[in-house]
Amino acid sequence: MANYKYLKIASQLKGDMLLGNAAAGQRIPTELELVKRFGVGRNTIRQAVELLVGEGFLYKVQGSGTFFSDKIAEYKQKKSTAGRNKCIGVVLNQVNSYLFPNILAGISDYLFEHDYHMIIRMTLNQIARERHILSELLDSEVAGLIVEPARSGLPLVNTEHYGRIERQYPCVLLHASLPGFGFPTIDNDNEDGAALLVRHLIYNGHSAIAAICKADESCGIRRFRGYAAELQRHDLKVNENRVLWFVEEDYEDLFTDAHAGRVLSRLKDCSAVVCFNDDIARRFMPFAERHGLRIPDDLSVVGFDNVNWDHAANRLTTVEHPKEALGRAAAEALLTLFSNPFANVSRLFPPRFIERDTVRRLG
Repeated sequence: MANYKYLKIASQLKGDMLLGNAAAGQRIPTELELVKRFGVGRNTIRQAVELLVGEGFLYKVQGSGTFFSDKIAEYKQKKSTAGRNKCIGVVLNQVNSYLFPNILAGISDYLFEHDYHMIIRMTLNQIARERHILSELLDSEVAGLIVEPARSGLPLVNTEHYGRIERQYPCVLLHASLPGFGFPTIDNDNEDGAALLVRHLIYNGHSAIAAICKADESCGIRRFRGYAAELQRHDLKVNENRVLWFVEEDYEDLFTDAHAGRVLSRLKDCSAVVCFNDDIARRFMPFAERHGLRIPDDLSVVGFDNVNWDHAANRLTTVEHPKEALGRAAAEALLTLFSNPFANVSRLFPPRFIERDTVRRLG
């Protein structure tokens, strides 16, 4: 994974200027002093400095060194006006999806408590729709943005729009980070959550463990990474033939008879499967039973998110998604950025494992 520590260092140096700990025309600390302060290598410090020079926050004088500029005055003005317009733009992939009413409730509760209101837009996880929505909001009077990037598992397409957001608005991302940008992120620990599920299966005697993973969302990639890492920690092979990848367009018909051969081939000789989320598990379990696989007698199943719709979902061993708490944290983080645009407000919620009765103990 690429190293983006330099972005955080650049943000903290901007914060020094904003808080009055550095003045225009003042020489920046030496490279060695910055290495000691941030605990990183010289190359990372140099990347941060070059970025700030490129953005105009620092300038170099040949033979004399590198100095803070007066550009921070623009940000002080931004700080003094940020939040005066009490409207927040909230961009989500699927408001009617099973998680997002709860996330949205958390966002709205916190904003309303602080006398803000929202413009809500849905991308439907479509890149072109996201571009249109971001263009609309960039030309509006919103004070800041909370955005869940569309197709976050794929290379970023709407780079120009996110660049404008970074320059013009306080913004917090949900469920994803964007390489090359310094946006704070509010998320749950997908890797550790998936690892907890695999660990539980291994503890119960399972070694042939399949996975159903979403390829076009970053949380799907991170959950796969946690699945694979935990298998390797237990000296178990990551078998590509046991991983079923799907994308947004597959969601509705993945477990129909038309795809039965593709799905069942991934489960061959497996005693357990890790599902991308509870909704996939809820759809998968009737499919498996239609094809003669009793749960958990023949196949153990685990999900992710802890969402209860019906009896089948209530049985499911899973990992908790923070839902409302995540939404509140995003709203709180955004309002914090109004008073300090360089505050470190990113948050990663730890997973909470929930054991129910969809896992059979072997042996």
